[in-house]
Amino acid sequence: AAPPPASGALVIDGASRFSLTVPRGFVASKRSASQGTLYVAGDFPRAAVVSVTAWPVSELLAAEAAARSLPGLPAVASGAGASPAALADIAPPEELARILARARDREQGGGLSSEVTAAAPDGAGRLLLSLSTQL
Repeated sequence: AAPPPASGALVIDGASRFSLTVPRGFVASKRSASQGTLYVAGDFPRAAVVSVTAWPVSELLAAEAAARSLPGLPAVASGAGASPAALADIAPPEELARILARARDREQGGGLSSEVTAAAPDGAGRLLLSLSTQL
């Protein structure tokens, strides 16, 4: 893994589920979870938060299809069918990042609109992505 930029600290999950660079000044919560929201850190005076959420793939894809469905015209979930063996089996990196961004926006009540600023596979079966959300 690349070293963290001078402006933040690298956080690596003990179960190898995620890694991220947390901006300087953010304080991590002491929460411990195996599903749902796994990690939260915040710069509370600025009301800025970084979080990591885990969704079961089947639920993620079903929610995405439901959000795209029209009355009487259900959308087919991306990666529908057999359980995917790799992220690439679900959707191309950019589309998978958009699915994750929309799921996160829906989870926050639908009032957010996140933009995918970068999405690429890292060669080790992980998706590296960056999102920007105007609050």
